[in-house]
Amino acid sequence: MSTQPPAVAGIALPDASPSPAPGDDQAGALLHGRVVRPPLQDGRPMRLLVADRASLAGMDGLVELVVRGDFVAVVATTADIAAQAARRLKVRWAPPRPADAAAAPAAETVVHERGDTSAALHDGTRLQRSYRWPTLPPADDAGATATAHLQHGQLQVWAPLRSMRALAHDIAALTSLPVAQIRVVPSEDPRLVAGRSPWAEHAAADAALLAHHLRHPVQVSLAAADLRWAAALADAQHNRIDATLDIDGALDAYRYTTLPPAQLPQSPALRLAGVASPTEDVALPATVLMPPYRSASLRLASHAPQAAAGLDAGDASLAGQVFAQESFIDEAARTLGSDPADYRLRHLDDERGAALLRKVADAAGSVPAGDGLLRGRGVACAHVIDSDELGRRDAWSAWLAEVAVDPRSGEVSVSRVVVGNDIADTPVLDTPDLRAAIATATGHLLTDTAGGFDRWPATANATDTAPAVVAVVSGSNEVAAPGTPPGPLRDTRPQLAASGATLLPAAAAVANAIHDATGVRLDAPPFTAERIRLALAERDGKPAALTSKRKLGWLGAAAATAAGLLATAMPLRAPIAPITPPPADLYSAATLERGRLVAAAGDCAVCHTAADGIPNTGGLALETPFGTVYTTNITPDPETGIGNWSYAAFERAMREGIHRDGRHLYPAFPYTAFARMSDADMQALYAYLMAQQPVKAAVPKTELAFPYNLRPLLAGWNTLFHKNEVFQPDPTRSAEWNRGAYLVEGAGHCGACHTPRNALGAEKTGEHRYGGGFAEGWEAPPLTALSQAPVPWTETELYAYLRNGYSPLHGVASGPMAPVVESLAALPDSDIRAIASYLASFQAKAPDAAASADYANAMQEAARKAAVTLAGPAEALYDGACSACHQDDGPALFGVKPALALNTNLHSPHADNLVQIILHGIQSPAHGELGYMPGFADSLDDRQVAELAAYLRARFAPDKPAWQGLDATVRRLRAAAH
Repeated sequence: MSTQPPAVAGIALPDASPSPAPGDDQAGALLHGRVVRPPLQDGRPMRLLVADRASLAGMDGLVELVVRGDFVAVVATTADIAAQAARRLKVRWAPPRPADAAAAPAAETVVHERGDTSAALHDGTRLQRSYRWPTLPPADDAGATATAHLQHGQLQVWAPLRSMRALAHDIAALTSLPVAQIRVVPSEDPRLVAGRSPWAEHAAADAALLAHHLRHPVQVSLAAADLRWAAALADAQHNRIDATLDIDGALDAYRYTTLPPAQLPQSPALRLAGVASPTEDVALPATVLMPPYRSASLRLASHAPQAAAGLDAGDASLAGQVFAQESFIDEAARTLGSDPADYRLRHLDDERGAALLRKVADAAGSVPAGDGLLRGRGVACAHVIDSDELGRRDAWSAWLAEVAVDPRSGEVSVSRVVVGNDIADTPVLDTPDLRAAIATATGHLLTDTAGGFDRWPATANATDTAPAVVAVVSGSNEVAAPGTPPGPLRDTRPQLAASGATLLPAAAAVANAIHDATGVRLDAPPFTAERIRLALAERDGKPAALTSKRKLGWLGAAAATAAGLLATAMPLRAPIAPITPPPADLYSAATLERGRLVAAAGDCAVCHTAADGIPNTGGLALETPFGTVYTTNITPDPETGIGNWSYAAFERAMREGIHRDGRHLYPAFPYTAFARMSDADMQALYAYLMAQQPVKAAVPKTELAFPYNLRPLLAGWNTLFHKNEVFQPDPTRSAEWNRGAYLVEGAGHCGACHTPRNALGAEKTGEHRYGGGFAEGWEAPPLTALSQAPVPWTETELYAYLRNGYSPLHGVASGPMAPVVESLAALPDSDIRAIASYLASFQAKAPDAAASADYANAMQEAARKAAVTLAGPAEALYDGACSACHQDDGPALFGVKPALALNTNLHSPHADNLVQIILHGIQSPAHGELGYMPGFADSLDDRQVAELAAYLRARFAPDKPAWQGLDATVRRLRAAAH
């Protein structure tokens, strides 16, 4: 039997018929599966109502939709098609089933006891603390792949497994095959990461289920989002410490109890398919970590079904135990007013560990001087047995971390770490691999990768928050400097980069440093800016900001809503005092990058830059029914820009529409949308804008006619039309849909142009939402089923248009939409797909590829027939000005060649966009590959432009009525350009 997974064959399979009968073996191309994960509600997956098979109709390369219980997956001939099908599949979810009563944890098992801790706990200074260790999700570049194949009655599974324990039994339960007929083949060189859940086992179970169902080899690749979803289902480890300190500060009694999560977490495939795991009651022996500090009496216990005292670094539960014990020792030292490093040195029970800690402290040097940030230093140690192919070795590791915390935002940056190791009889190599592992581990602690509507992939990578300086020292062993060639007898492998012991103290060192800087003790990672900001507010006696009124209950929500309305409705608002502009290097690179993406999603520079002006210096004239509004300078210039604006002033303007000086802003500035942005995005945007080059540039003053010049009247407008509420995701929708909704409704403020407005200038709601509008003299067409596009928009075409500025079935982004697409180019692909997914949900029913092609062919054929009947001066204008680039059977001369018969502008009830393009062309395309179009304002008079527009309408939209008032439209738009 082959031990290699099936090769990928370069052939396509036809759309699958019903699955073959059990026992049939089929050979063929490797298929690719993609599981559609249900949204999580209160930490539990929602249940399936319906998976609409019809939504996948006509997809080339689609093989099968597999549904079993709440498990939903699509299988296709390529991974890309499978991913596309998973996005396209329409799925309806219902709230989770009522939670079962929580099973009682295993009885407490005392694994080590010395002395009488019960008696000693009544004397001295007593400290009781609890700490949690959640299953930390992987970073963005993580993933897992597995392949399965049922052949000759045996189901083979290939995966980079950490352990094969119980996986075969789980697959047997999923497939109803005997365990003897399941063969699990691990990869030869799995890359192990201490403390991670067995992601590859999850991919293996998915692949096995699909391969068994289809009788074809199937490969499943789990992306980081899938792994984060699985991590969210895992239980956290809970650690409790109850201790007393004697008069000298030594540990008199020390009682430590751990409640670890399941050592073999249930595969999501089993959970979703409703199959009981045959291994859920099986647990590996849980190690209870022996503290390295002296104590008069000691009691170690665990609630794991099996528990043992030990020091094996291979136990995934040890990372949480080191975090708990080292955080507790730090608290003990601070309770006594002792320096945490000195306190450890006095009470460490091993001179090797003490010597290593002294070397780490000496290598750190002095703490940088204050600069408006809160700075702190933390230390932590670990003593374990490190196991690998070289055997079991006694290992010490020590960390010192330095952090800087912005007290306004809670943002943390790790400025320096010093990592020390002393592993018996093993050379210590300072290598790039080791430094990368240190950087990833440190950054991962500060990054909330659990997903969410405001998560930006580009800033979720843990290396973005990695320390700026890393130093590596050793205890009794030699350290080779980076790049030093090994000697003839030296083991050249980077031992520490693969060592489970090396990274164990990371979390405690960073948490202790944050406590040293802020006085805030965090009992679990990740140490996010939001958690620290709220904790600082609570420490200072300020009301903690909540991102969701649902946390207040209905009465609190009503009160908060009323308070918000009253504040927004006040006709006169107090100014917020100016500040000295913050230094440009105040914010971390990760925050600035996130702010850059938020600004790109919001197209800030598009509106805040005048024609040929410096970006973000304002001065662009926005025509409204109430007069001309000029955009402002948003560079950090203190005189003409926002350089003296505090974050509080900036946030008030963005969420409430109130200037720093207390004036109400006109809603031409779309604060009604920006209010939906999350706190994290708002803070990052502020940081990004304040870090830009200040430019002194005064802009024209907005002066509207009476009564619109009375800004206090806007307080009433806000009461009627503005809700200052952060976006809340819809739990019945996919994560991608919610992400798209957040971008469209919030920073993207798409409704500002694409929604009609009422007589008071507010966006209409209900059925009018995204029903089309006008902006800057251009029509913003409907984004709903009201669209006049001759070929209905699909998610695929929306993505192509937004990503590339061109859809072959709809045309080129022009007018105000071209710079929007240019700005969106900064966003990751996943965000553009999310926006397309959300907007596609407003369509009545998306046609499949075949139907779209039929629509396109029908419209182009109708245009060819209409051309035969049209003649006269307008036809000559078309032949002279347009046909060279737009003829159906000619070459594409200057970029893409849009088919005029499919162009939305020609099918619209309004001629404005077509007239604008004839007059002014496309001088600034979203990108150069689209090509440029000349304008004819100087070569055609008003009559000729009107005749040409009428001809184009009659020829390329023959089923639409002729436009009325074309002469007046041309005059109006030509005059507006001057």
